[in-house]
Amino acid sequence: MKKLLLRRSRYTVDRAIYGGSVGKHTESISADFDVVLFLNDEKHPFDDVLTEWEQILMMNEGDIQIDEDLIKKTRHSIHFTLKNQQVDVDLLPATNFVPRHLKVSGEDLAKVQNAGVTKVMSPHNYKALSSSLSESQIYFMKKQSEFTHQVQIQVLL
Repeated sequence: MKKLLLRRSRYTVDRAIYGGSVGKHTESISADFDVVLFLNDEKHPFDDVLTEWEQILMMNEGDIQIDEDLIKKTRHSIHFTLKNQQVDVDLLPATNFVPRHLKVSGEDLAKVQNAGVTKVMSPHNYKALSSSLSESQIYFMKKQSEFTHQVQIQVLL
């Protein structure tokens, strides 16, 4: 699916990660997959991006085993279910705040991304920027104890 969007979309994806509970390793049995796609040169609102991704998925639903009737666009994501696995997926666009010339990865990349987000974050746009902070959320949870992970899992149940 990521490859399909990379090939067919006019938007440039810098990187993709699993966010949410799967990315943080706090998923429960019925977890969904949040796939965060970091876009170069695009900022919220992502209405045009989401509309294009929805159209790409609908035109290729047979190839990626999703039901066209179950593709739903929200204000911040595209939601669908994989037919064979009955797995829910949310595609979430995020602005890439890491300069392309900067060669960083892992936690250093998350720190640069976080710094870029916090420069533009306000009480009016924090929800729209939450997916852009996915990497910071993941690295934060990696540093937490097993007890904290278990508490987070129980909260999600």
